[in-house]
Amino acid sequence: KEPEEIDLTLDDERKFIHNQNESKQNIMLLGFVDGEYVGNCSLMGMEQGRYHHRVSLGIALYQKYTGCGIGKAMIGKLIEIAREHQFEQIELEVVADNQRAIALYKKMGFEIFGTFPNNMKYKDGTYADAYWMMKRL
Repeated sequence: KEPEEIDLTLDDERKFIHNQNESKQNIMLLGFVDGEYVGNCSLMGMEQGRYHHRVSLGIALYQKYTGCGIGKAMIGKLIEIAREHQFEQIELEVVADNQRAIALYKKMGFEIFGTFPNNMKYKDGTYADAYWMMKRL
């Protein structure tokens, strides 16, 4: 989905980026092409001690920039950073019918470990399942 189809306002996006910048366990990469913002990719660490070895990955690109290698480059950089910070696994959720993203994640070493039925509910009342994927570092 295009970012404007997701129920976020520009103010919500600014708050999210600000919180990422202020966090001690999170990192966010912003993507730009010729000075134009194209999306972001982030790692979000878990605060509780028994989960410190895990980190979640999130990515959002404008549709017209998918398939250009931008997402692959950002994910690759965050995998490097996760290793440098001695995380042991990276996790993510992906909509089950997003075959392009799933293929990319698999190519980068992620595996599907489970399905979340009705994980997302869209404005029109329909639901989408999501896969839980993980990569051991």
